[in-house]
Amino acid sequence: MARNFWQQLGDHLGVQVISPFVFQGGLGPVEFTALLTQFGAPRGMVVDGDLGVIDAHTDALLNAGYGYSCCEGGDYNEAEPSLDMLRDWEWSSETAKPVWL
Repeated sequence: MARNFWQQLGDHLGVQVISPFVFQGGLGPVEFTALLTQFGAPRGMVVDGDLGVIDAHTDALLNAGYGYSCCEGGDYNEAEPSLDMLRDWEWSSETAKPVWL
């Protein structure tokens, strides 16, 4: 399950992951797979494997200070590609970035 992947990745890497993440947008609340609060946009990166869910809320997410990405997460045993993705998103937190980044 994608939520488990993001939670495991967050626990392993010591980064904050909120999963599931409920966004209160103009169309009412919508649930996304996860929010990585320390990456990408000022308020973090919203991730979900369903592009249709993301597409319906892109403007509201951007206006609220979030970035977004359509990605599944995958198998935690194959986490290295996700590390590359996190590096691409860049660290956006005011706290010190992790050494692996």
